[in-house]
Amino acid sequence: MSSNCAKCGETLSPGTEVLQVAQGHYYHGFITPTYLSSSSVLLEGHRDCLADFPVEPQYGVYDCLVCRSKIKDGADVVYAVFGLKPKSPYKRPERRGYKIPFVAHWSCWDLDSVNASRSRDH
Repeated sequence: MSSNCAKCGETLSPGTEVLQVAQGHYYHGFITPTYLSSSSVLLEGHRDCLADFPVEPQYGVYDCLVCRSKIKDGADVVYAVFGLKPKSPYKRPERRGYKIPFVAHWSCWDLDSVNASRSRDH
């Protein structure tokens, strides 16, 4: 995982507010999905730099923001969280809250289709 913002390239220092997009498994009863592997973080950047990332915060049990169906227990997902960049060696943002701003089935994930789906709904 890079310690630089995916958009502006500046350093993401511990305590900086970030948006982190990762791949993982979702288990009912847990707010944040688990990481799939040590390289699960797909994208990370300053919250302001990634303000155009499509979000629809929701409480679990989650709906896929692409196909709109329920995400089943144990499903492979892509998800985003807002939080504070942790100190190394930790990877998960701190103070993530009780909502997931974005979650989709791994099989539905494609940022272009996410944006298209979002524009149809609004």
